Amino acid sequence: KISILEQIKVDLFYRNNKIHRYFLDFIVDNKIVLELKVIPRFTSRDIIQVLNYLKQTNLQLGILVSFHRGSFFFKRVLRGK
Repeated sequence: KISILEQIKVDLFYRNNKIHRYFLDFIVDNKIVLELKVIPRFTSRDIIQVLNYLKQTNLQLGILVSFHRGSFFFKRVLRGK
């Protein structure tokens, strides 16, 4: 059975001060950050968002998925060590 966590709170810190709270879409099997979008293409901001989620959750793999105009596309995002 695969576990799925939804709408996980992720706090963004700057110099040890919380400056914002985000809600991560899904964590799959405690291994993968899954972020869903409805956009025509991914931007660097989308990728940075997933990299920040990976850092905050201490996970290595993120997948960005976009559903747009009857189709979908995805991008794998890896966190460096």
